[in-house]
Amino acid sequence: MGILQNEPLLLKIFSYMFYTGLAAFVVSCAAEIIITLKNKKKSNAPSNLYKGDLLSYPKKKIVKPIVPKTVSYIGVFGFICVFGMCGKLLIDTDMAVIPTLIISFFISVAAQLALTLMKYAFDLKNKSNLIFVPNLINMKGVVVSDIPADQMGLGEIRLACENGVTQIRAKSMDEVALTKGTKVNILYADSDRVVVVERLVEEKTK
Repeated sequence: MGILQNEPLLLKIFSYMFYTGLAAFVVSCAAEIIITLKNKKKSNAPSNLYKGDLLSYPKKKIVKPIVPKTVSYIGVFGFICVFGMCGKLLIDTDMAVIPTLIISFFISVAAQLALTLMKYAFDLKNKSNLIFVPNLINMKGVVVSDIPADQMGLGEIRLACENGVTQIRAKSMDEVALTKGTKVNILYADSDRVVVVERLVEEKTK
């Protein structure tokens, strides 16, 4: 309880959080804009669908599907900055420490959510290499992590599309185990992160 009764120390902590969070927020936003501009220049080149071996495709080059999130690194930096700013302003008004912490926390959570949604909207508008799981229906891929027969069990598949090579979680439609290397067809999206697949007909007839 000692630190909660030491308002000068709390003021220093809030100030440190504000300036640190602000600096991290500005740097991360600048980096996001620079990376987006570079990717836009690359996207002007003709699109070539990858036709090589998907199993040996470098993991670091895999494009992750975009999904709505409630937390992002920019949102976290915004949370720290807003928490520090609110705490500093409220302490200066001689408000008690506990109400200051509670109010600052809830305002910061709201700010974090707002910034995360803003980043998602920014990505949707400005990034050209976005991959949406629902748009992958009827595309073909290969199993890279065994998919168990149980529909509650998940494996992973990898596939090539116009925006790059992506890897997503998947489960088996026919409740048949699908091992690594099996070619599959995507039937539908079970969620923003999971697809339901079946073994390709050509694989079934082998």
